Amino acid sequence: MKIAFIASECTPLAKVGGLGDVIGALPKALVKLSVEPVIILPYYRSIEKYKPSKTDIRLETSHDENKVTWSVFETILPETEVKVLLLRHPDLWIDEVYGSPNDAFRFAAFSTAAAKLAKILKVDLVHCHDWHTALAAVVLKDDKLPTVLTIHNVHPGTEMDHIDTAELAELSIDSSKFISVKANHPGYELLAQGVATANFITTVSPTHAEEIKNEKFGGELAGLFRQRERDLEGIVNGIDTDVFNPATDTNLATNYSSENLSGKTECRKDLEAMLEWEHSDDPILGVVTRLTSQKGVDLVAEILPQLVAAQMRVVILGTGEEAIESKLSNLARKYSNNLKILLRFDAALAQKIYAGSDLFLMPSRFEPCGLGQLIAMRYGTLPVVNLTGGLADTVIDNQTGFVFTPLSAKNLLATIERATAVLHDHPSWQTMQRTAMKQDFSWAKSAARYLEIYKKLAN
Repeated sequence: MKIAFIASECTPLAKVGGLGDVIGALPKALVKLSVEPVIILPYYRSIEKYKPSKTDIRLETSHDENKVTWSVFETILPETEVKVLLLRHPDLWIDEVYGSPNDAFRFAAFSTAAAKLAKILKVDLVHCHDWHTALAAVVLKDDKLPTVLTIHNVHPGTEMDHIDTAELAELSIDSSKFISVKANHPGYELLAQGVATANFITTVSPTHAEEIKNEKFGGELAGLFRQRERDLEGIVNGIDTDVFNPATDTNLATNYSSENLSGKTECRKDLEAMLEWEHSDDPILGVVTRLTSQKGVDLVAEILPQLVAAQMRVVILGTGEEAIESKLSNLARKYSNNLKILLRFDAALAQKIYAGSDLFLMPSRFEPCGLGQLIAMRYGTLPVVNLTGGLADTVIDNQTGFVFTPLSAKNLLATIERATAVLHDHPSWQTMQRTAMKQDFSWAKSAARYLEIYKKLAN
């Protein structure tokens, strides 16, 4: 079975967030199930280091009543045999993945070209991802080529996927049957068109599939999700268990496993030394995330004085909203002995934090799936999470982590205190660590479910 994955990013070729991780991992897992995946991405300048070669594929689309020829380049997803095709538009040369003022038009143009390429490749099904490629489902509707649309983030209340009628006309797309989910607002939302048209819709956790049917999480699209609920399913993302494996991770000072946790103590000492902390039994709380209010980092900042007063140590790695960065930096200067704020992205250091911390804080206001809690559990670091989205589906309170609701700084602090009380009960803590580490968060189960959906639609 041949499946085309049409997406805006893919780890490691062009990664911005969790979407890229999925596109870099799910096709690889499907290969083990005898699927032939091909990934279709825009051509970004950053991918040139992977030395893509130009193909002989002739790909033309219409643009403002003229024919436009796209160059099609080919490379391989590193350490796999998965083919990646890169589409380069003569005028829409892309330096960055996101951030252009005409992102909606760029990705609409890419989606039309990628849909046409999928037909040339004679694939059995097209799997689109997020608003960036939702339009491909619309383009392919009349060709009877089945489509799946996975929604990684709805982004309610934003206009990043808004495109007007004139821009669609430039791409020779008839918008007369498009739906508008915003009253008295000219133009259309690309994600809405995909949701209305795709044969099947998935999001990245069962709880989030329910959440987006109400306006708090689904915004203007909530009604549309309710209409399509028979064709809507939540499938939890996996993690690459070869990469995230404390038994083999080369970033760690000492490797360890659920059967032998002694190496985790050495990883804790290594993290302390790196952060210039004295070795002690005081709890270490780790945070690796975007520093945004969506991730609840403002709530962590609010309770930092109480955590420090209780002899806890906190390390936060990431970048994000300027106001949150500034507040955390000021607190770090005030509590320099117990608080380390590292305003950068550092994959190797992230692994050390996952391995060396006791608790991993993830009080997200909403979290479609979340990967941080999965990685933390894999490393025997128990997560403290808000009961939402994928956090609710993957963390079991008092068994693999600590869950609280409703969301508030007070409840977050109380749950951390509850967790540290268990931490001092060494046998109980190790039982929870081992239970968390033995959870199966690989892509195997999710890939098998996707394959079931593909086969049903293709038949």
